[in-house]
Amino acid sequence: MAQRIKGQEVTFTMVSDEAGVETSLGDVKSCEISPQFDIITQGYLGQTTDKRDDIFKGITGNMEVNISSRNYFALMQRIKDRAQRRVAGSTRFQVMGSFKFDDGTRAMITIDSVFFGEQQISNSGRDEFVSCRIAFEADDFRVSFR
Repeated sequence: MAQRIKGQEVTFTMVSDEAGVETSLGDVKSCEISPQFDIITQGYLGQTTDKRDDIFKGITGNMEVNISSRNYFALMQRIKDRAQRRVAGSTRFQVMGSFKFDDGTRAMITIDSVFFGEQQISNSGRDEFVSCRIAFEADDFRVSFR
């Protein structure tokens, strides 16, 4: 019987074309991703039930990290500069997740051209690590297997 995977078998990283792997994120505490779909329902004359279809509308997510270096703030500044069109060209960001199964195989999810929403920095108390929650969205994602 296959074992369920736990958080220790999952990694999430962020990559940008400007800086490569974002080691500045620190330790990823949690990451949630949500592919977005809508169901289209249409009724027709002479039929006794509605017909259904679905459409894909992109992907949303958020990541919570414990900040371990000042580089996180440089990342935040690059995101802000891109949003305010202060940089030449367009910095691109990717979020990648790896899920390792007990048989040695992996499922990889790659989210291209990520755009960011709210970034909330939390300083809860003297005995708590400083953390940041980063909201993001993208047009598409792809899954591969290794």
